[in-house]
Amino acid sequence: MKLCKHDVYLAIKTFTEAIQTIDAQQAVGKASIIWIEFAHFYEEYGELENANVILHRASQTEFRSVEELAAIYCAWSEMHIRHGNIDSALSIMKYACSKSGRGRQGKGGSLVNNIRAWSLYLDLLESCGTYDQTKMAYEKVLELRIATP
Repeated sequence: MKLCKHDVYLAIKTFTEAIQTIDAQQAVGKASIIWIEFAHFYEEYGELENANVILHRASQTEFRSVEELAAIYCAWSEMHIRHGNIDSALSIMKYACSKSGRGRQGKGGSLVNNIRAWSLYLDLLESCGTYDQTKMAYEKVLELRIATP
């Protein structure tokens, strides 16, 4: 997007065409980067509502691997952290690590077993959550055998 960074309209048009054209299941490389960069573009212009819409749509996309989906949720949560919306960041990661909702399956399996997503969620809980929330999350990680004592 460096080529059209001075033309906001062209940048939005290019990002929009990219996410509509690229099949995330067939893409060579990481299609999640386009979604994350599009959201980051809006964030740079102070358009957090649009950035949220982009990342929400990205979370509904079926990517080639679960790791790409984890990258979407982590980027979404980190954006909220940067803007001081810690409760929103926690909610996003809690949702990502739960079994409910669409868009959590990929060829690599379920996001509920993804160590990257759980690591961010646990870090947030340790920093900003309650003792009981943190304890329950660690117990869940052990129960799912994502980590061991």
